[in-house]
Amino acid sequence: KGLDAININNILHHRKIISPVVSYDARLADMLFLKFGREAERLYGNAFITPNMHLHCHLFESVQRFGSVFAFWLFSFERFNGMLGSYNTNGRENFEVQLMREFLVTGNLLNRSLVASDDEHSRVLLPIVESMSGLVKVNKVNFSLKSWTFSMLPMDKINDWSDFSLLAFDKKKKQVVLDQDDLSLLQEAYKMIYSGLQISNMALTVLKYKSIHVNGQLYSSKNEHRGNYTRVLANWINDEGEIDCFSTIPKPGTVKFYFLHFAEIDGIRKQHCFANIEWHKPYLNGTQYPNPVSTWYKFRYFRGTSASNMPVQRIYARFAGVESKHNSSEVLITCPLYKRIENMC
Repeated sequence: KGLDAININNILHHRKIISPVVSYDARLADMLFLKFGREAERLYGNAFITPNMHLHCHLFESVQRFGSVFAFWLFSFERFNGMLGSYNTNGRENFEVQLMREFLVTGNLLNRSLVASDDEHSRVLLPIVESMSGLVKVNKVNFSLKSWTFSMLPMDKINDWSDFSLLAFDKKKKQVVLDQDDLSLLQEAYKMIYSGLQISNMALTVLKYKSIHVNGQLYSSKNEHRGNYTRVLANWINDEGEIDCFSTIPKPGTVKFYFLHFAEIDGIRKQHCFANIEWHKPYLNGTQYPNPVSTWYKFRYFRGTSASNMPVQRIYARFAGVESKHNSSEVLITCPLYKRIENMC
């Protein structure tokens, strides 16, 4: 009974420190961890104390230095090590290249995960993914390539940008009137996604949102201060800050807000969802990192260009960023946070 009580209290202490936001509970958890260690030692002796129990007494120091435990815990690394270790190597040595090739191919297929669908791509891919061992367990998961098509293919291959089947909107919204400059930039975006078609009767107002879900994943904006949720990668902009219809290299930006807008496309009234984005300018002064890691200016943006408004379906992924200095310049080192399968059974 004494051990059970100690374990239950230890779990409750962990709940106080496991939070995306650091609060007074972290200091309280620190005191409770110390009390837990002393009580366990009193009841069961020194031999009962483990290194992890000692390290818990220093956890609050790490939180003070690095912020929330979400920023530095290693659960994701341990999980992927377990996935790699589960691959069948047939007892062979020097299999690293083969292992990584299978890992990347499997992950590439799974990260195409989209909403439930019964299209031809799903019927072909699902049996392949289900036959692959190790990466994730897939039970009766239907997924299409619609999101990957919108985010990666050349824009002239996509017919209808008013398809909202992958989108979900926050309840909070605000109606805003566009000025002439905003309307002109938005018209440039319409011309690029509907090349050759007539754009007319563009609405003078939009509905603004702070956050949306695209294919089950949350994307936020600067107004909500949600860190990586505001950062997106997309094939939309070139190195000069203008729209690039044939871009194949996702570039990073920070979303200011999302909005819905009506316009007539060849006489048909359609609604579209755009993200208003500040795009980071590329840093080309000598930093070299292996793909997909790349370096950009932290505080230098493309603003007020034709690429400022982008259909949200074009979002490729979120990204994680590390701030650094290079040659006295503030830079942002980015790495994609790839999409994942939702609604796992």
